[in-house]
Amino acid sequence: MKALTGFALALSVAVTLTAAPKTPDYSGKWTLDRAASKNLPPMFEKVTSHRIDVSQTKDKFTVALDISRGEAPPIQQTLDFDLTGKPTQTETTVHTPGGDRKLPMTLKASVREDGRVEVTEEREMRGPEGPVTAMTYELWDVSADGKTLTVHRKDTMPRGTFEYDMVFTRG
Repeated sequence: MKALTGFALALSVAVTLTAAPKTPDYSGKWTLDRAASKNLPPMFEKVTSHRIDVSQTKDKFTVALDISRGEAPPIQQTLDFDLTGKPTQTETTVHTPGGDRKLPMTLKASVREDGRVEVTEEREMRGPEGPVTAMTYELWDVSADGKTLTVHRKDTMPRGTFEYDMVFTRG
């Protein structure tokens, strides 16, 4: 009887371990593949390179952005996400006609059961008629071979909503 109970317990643990979703490894240096990307908004016409450097642990997802835009100063920022879904506070620099402005930003991320990572970024800005909120939603998906990262992104801003896919290659 004890052997049967031990076997049942071992089988239960084995099934649980194989059924648990495995989070893919998103860490590494990634470069935007403009040709493979879809529906990039007009602002990407000025982007000469878009690179991200991702580091990942079980509970943390860090994304270092490096975006070059021709004559304009590059956008360089590091965003730290808590993968447990807990919101984190940071600041972001927004380029405006009146110059760069720092804005508070709330970040959230979580790993879905299918291993993809959902990310939201929320910023509140002052507009001519009072505060306005800008929201970014991203769904990250790495290919089975780990060489391609697709980020489905939806930006909801006062001037409209833009939805597009950015495809990055590892390297």
